[in-house]
Amino acid sequence: MSNDKPEARPPPTRRLRGVGGFCAAVCVGLLAAGLAGAAAPAAPGVNDTCLACHGDKEAKGADGKSIAVEATTFAQSVHGEMHLKCTDCHEAHGTMNRPLLKKVNFEVCVGCHAEKRGPFLYEHASVKVEGCTACHSPHGTVEPHLLLRREGRFLCLQCHVNPSAANVPHSRLSFQTRGDCVRCHVQIHGSNADPFFLQ
Repeated sequence: MSNDKPEARPPPTRRLRGVGGFCAAVCVGLLAAGLAGAAAPAAPGVNDTCLACHGDKEAKGADGKSIAVEATTFAQSVHGEMHLKCTDCHEAHGTMNRPLLKKVNFEVCVGCHAEKRGPFLYEHASVKVEGCTACHSPHGTVEPHLLLRREGRFLCLQCHVNPSAANVPHSRLSFQTRGDCVRCHVQIHGSNADPFFLQ
């Protein structure tokens, strides 16, 4: 019988596969270092851990859609300046929705942006159906209000495109489709006073 300590296992050297694989590798590495009696290295920050994979411009999910996040753009966005962590909105260990959001659709956004929640007498369908990301990028853009397009009207024209459709009355009423739509449609997220979001 030997009085020697049990032999410590070396920390894992390869990335684990599956949801949260990188996160699991970080945790297993920290645990292994602790079992070996070594001082555990400092755990990376939450955003750094996520950006190890999501910071790659070519990162894609299982469905082939981009899951990339530009670290510099995020850091310079209002969410980055507020020091939000990825885990403030996302559940790293998995959820039933594709972007691993802690809440469904726009509910994660209105947790902070309560004034956009409603209910409104006149709802803007895209907010409820497509969610905030139809117009905004929560991970940051160089545009004001985290808009996806330089000119906000182009966001509107993604849906309101057919000049003869009921949801695009401007050409029938001789209005121009130039300029900023929210100059007149000031309550674009929803209104309790006007069906066209004019007030």
